[in-house]
Amino acid sequence: MVLHRTFYLSVAHETDAPVHLRSIVPRAREFNARCGISGLLVYDGVHFAQILEGSLAALLPLLSRIAADRRHTRFTCLLYTSDAADE
Repeated sequence: MVLHRTFYLSVAHETDAPVHLRSIVPRAREFNARCGISGLLVYDGVHFAQILEGSLAALLPLLSRIAADRRHTRFTCLLYTSDAADE
């Protein structure tokens, strides 16, 4: 399987982002495990930074949902790479 990676930044829209994170993280872990996605999410109280890795078929719909999520703004994809050239 070719792995694809993306890194994005965004800004929390609401001041209660930590409350949302407590409910989102367990569901995201379960969803990501089912879909073969791994990653790292960092939240500093204002900004989100996330690296995601998985198949293109799994990542594209997830990124679309993340970008459309109203709990954050200024979604900016800073990096996209793939192992496709390595094959």
